[in-house]
Amino acid sequence: MLNTKLKIFSLICINLFFSANANFDLNLYKRYDVNFKPYRYDDKPFLYAFLFEHALDIYARNNDGDRKNVLQLWNDDIDGLAMLRGFKKDSKIGELATALNLVNDVGTRGRVVPCGDLKAWGASSYLRYNLPHDVFISLFIPVYSMSLNRISFKDETQNLSFLDDLTKDDLTNEFRKNVQDLSGIYLGPWKRTGFGDLMGTIEWDRNFIQEKPILKEVHLNGRLGVNFPTGLKLDEDKLFEIPFGYQFWGLYFGGGIDLLWWNCIKGGIDVEFLQLFSAARCVRVKTDRTQTDLLLLAKTRAIVEPGFVSRYNLYLEAHKFNDIFNLRVAYQYYRKTKDRLWLFDNQYSNEIANTSDARRDSTLHQFLFIFGAEFDQECYNTNFSLFYKLPFEGKRSLQTSTIGLNFYINF
Repeated sequence: MLNTKLKIFSLICINLFFSANANFDLNLYKRYDVNFKPYRYDDKPFLYAFLFEHALDIYARNNDGDRKNVLQLWNDDIDGLAMLRGFKKDSKIGELATALNLVNDVGTRGRVVPCGDLKAWGASSYLRYNLPHDVFISLFIPVYSMSLNRISFKDETQNLSFLDDLTKDDLTNEFRKNVQDLSGIYLGPWKRTGFGDLMGTIEWDRNFIQEKPILKEVHLNGRLGVNFPTGLKLDEDKLFEIPFGYQFWGLYFGGGIDLLWWNCIKGGIDVEFLQLFSAARCVRVKTDRTQTDLLLLAKTRAIVEPGFVSRYNLYLEAHKFNDIFNLRVAYQYYRKTKDRLWLFDNQYSNEIANTSDARRDSTLHQFLFIFGAEFDQECYNTNFSLFYKLPFEGKRSLQTSTIGLNFYINF
């Protein structure tokens, strides 16, 4: 029996590392979610879980928490005139800025409204092995697929004066071509698929039976893990391309408590924190305080000090009604604090670079509705569940309602 289990374990490892399809910084899962955490069976040492979710409608919550198109995540429009400021006069961008030096911003001149249609789905594999003393180790790796299409840039510049005509001729009439010539940023559609970040975890997990009329079980867990930056990285030369992971090494830790009442109602709370470590990156930065964040023409090397990531989870569940079914409602809150940049040289201002809205803290609130069924067999235990994810609030974050399924097997 053990040899058979080891063979199955090997096949699952192959599937875990060689079956792909990819995305990110949506509220698709970057790491294993406690709401899909399988029950631990001491007599079944191995577990494999698979989760798939499809994004229904992706949108942005801007600085004020208002719902916007994804390309209006930080600003409602692109300020084309401000985009040219802060460069040396003898540079290509500086020469264009000089040619438009007399053009003043009247609220519409040089302004371009971006729109795009973002599509995504994600899948993940989770592999666990039980150790003695209520400890287990696990690996989690997601895969994503994402595309950005139907991209448009609506020119808000009027046709009322010579300065309007000058702005259109030199900048906004051929906005895509001009931006690519000046900065190398491709403003066309893209699609890509690949792995997210691998996460390894060691976890302690114990259930304490309670001989009380109402409270029947108290379940405690604590975990410590490492984030490996294996996800597809951000390409700074493509419009709004999203990395498929955090892009940094990180250490995460968390824990939670679950309570079972009357053997039919379950509830719990869980917290998790992720500390990401600084690294050198080639990044796009603001060169003037008035610039909008979607298109930054300057690219330079910097030490990126990523923000602190936290996740809080609270749930209530109708547990094992008809002996096999579970119905859970969970609330989750995510927050990532502000990133910090330390530029390598003084070509651009470090202070101005850190005024970017794109690097400010981001938040997200969402509900999860999960309906599952669990089946116990002599040699294995399986669980199937369907879920719906509903974000409802947040700032500076991409959000989507998703539908999905989760499956796991203990063996």
